[in-house]
Amino acid sequence: MSGWIDAMRSQPISHEFPEPERLPKAESLKSVGRQQPGFALPEFMAFASLNAALRPFRRSARFALAILVPNWNDCVTYVRVAKVLLGANNDFSRREYVHMYEEVDSDDQDRIADVLQEKRTILFFPDPAVIPSDIHHAFDAVITLTEPGLRRIKGVVRWAYGLSISEEQAAVILGSTWAGLRLAMRRGRPITRVISILTKMQQDNATVERQTDVLHEMDLERMQGYGYAKDWGLDLARDIKDWRSGLIGWDDVDRGLLLSGPPGVGKTIYARALARSCGVPLITASYARWQSRGYLNDFLKAMQRSFDEAKTKAPSILFVDEVDAFGSRGSAEGRNASYETKAIAGFLEQLDGIDGREGVIVIAACNHPGSIDPAILRAGRLDRHVSLRLPNRETRASIFQMHLRNVLIATEN
Repeated sequence: MSGWIDAMRSQPISHEFPEPERLPKAESLKSVGRQQPGFALPEFMAFASLNAALRPFRRSARFALAILVPNWNDCVTYVRVAKVLLGANNDFSRREYVHMYEEVDSDDQDRIADVLQEKRTILFFPDPAVIPSDIHHAFDAVITLTEPGLRRIKGVVRWAYGLSISEEQAAVILGSTWAGLRLAMRRGRPITRVISILTKMQQDNATVERQTDVLHEMDLERMQGYGYAKDWGLDLARDIKDWRSGLIGWDDVDRGLLLSGPPGVGKTIYARALARSCGVPLITASYARWQSRGYLNDFLKAMQRSFDEAKTKAPSILFVDEVDAFGSRGSAEGRNASYETKAIAGFLEQLDGIDGREGVIVIAACNHPGSIDPAILRAGRLDRHVSLRLPNRETRASIFQMHLRNVLIATEN
């Protein structure tokens, strides 16, 4: 790898280039229209931060920058904005010179080496420790984005929406998630209404967090409405205790369960309570999270990271949501058939495990069990299936008692 690093270092950055070689103007938000497709307040805020970070390089024809994003959940927004800033928004043949890397493995290093040959490259990382040392030295700069301050938020809102806001209102915006800003900040909506919506969202989120804390305290013994799933979970807790004590082998422990049912029946809550009763850590994952970066290689690596984490923390429970999204190889067709087939094959490989997946119990959840590939449900994988139904009246009363800590007064009606 040292060869291409030396080659890059042999091409010093110059700041004097003819006009065609200059970066598209980005002196201010004026370089992006107020009606930029797909842009909302988070994108305008991200553009302001990125534009400030790139100021020393804006007239350079060549640069390679590593950008560290404090809140990694917002990175997709920064990637979208960076493509617009570099004029790459519609150049899909070269979109890889703006990319994000949550982790970097050997395959990624080779890919980054190729990407750094582009004239202008912006790569996003969550932390400097993620960047291998050789690649770190190949960048012209490693820049940490700063969180937008109240002054910047006031300026962006005034430019993009023609609204003047107070510092108190800017503070509410600063404390909101970017997803919430997209929903609340609409053109033509009075700023007082926007702030009211954002405040309500923050209050609701705080309530959910408090409720989640209560649920985290719950074990399976106190949960209501799970029927056979509860019995199976309590048996599993005893088996794990016996396995830890050496009384039984891992082959005697059930290693997989499929939970199906409509949204709202408590599949995720069940997994948390089960982990608490078993006294083991819970690792959560989902098809959507694994697939979020799109490429099959990234999908498979994200899946492997979840299983590796579960193995590292064994005994543990790995909860995989949306497992029905894998589909079935028998029904795969069209342009995505190869992708789906290889994704399922990768999942089966992880479920089997070269070491028998010792210490890892996989709990999968879905809404439509009939669409799952039969191989996923074979013995040793997710061969135990429990269908959860919406609770009846008596069970709902018990659930309310549980959440309200037995303050609900029973009545005859």
